[in-house]
Amino acid sequence: MDFAFILTIVVIGIVILINVLIYGSKLRAESVLKQLTLELEKTGEKIILKDSWANFFGLKSLGRGQIRGNGILALTDKRVYFVRYFPKKEISIPLGTIKNVETVKSYLGKNIFAPILKLNFDNEEVAFYVRDVEEWISEVNKARH
Repeated sequence: MDFAFILTIVVIGIVILINVLIYGSKLRAESVLKQLTLELEKTGEKIILKDSWANFFGLKSLGRGQIRGNGILALTDKRVYFVRYFPKKEISIPLGTIKNVETVKSYLGKNIFAPILKLNFDNEEVAFYVRDVEEWISEVNKARH
């Protein structure tokens, strides 16, 4: 076999693998979102805003060694709720405990060169990348007042 043929097979394999991973991520996101919606409906909570591709930057109390990860960030009429896809992690922040919402450029030494949403609550902080930080700040501030 010549080099061009082997290279073509490797490239096709990589493209197929990437498509499988992307499709799997979309299925996981849809599944988690459906489960989250059902759980919130049971509690009577209304989803005000959600981002199914939010990126978790960590909790201040756990320091810099945390694993970032994508998940669903939801603002309800009672709380801000995050579910990371893998490894699974859930964070629930009651609206009444949120002291401040702001934009930062980096968090715990992590930077993606885009605005990051930071929530201060109960002597703790957490940060997420969301697609529209200004909308999140506005909606969280409305919901907590």
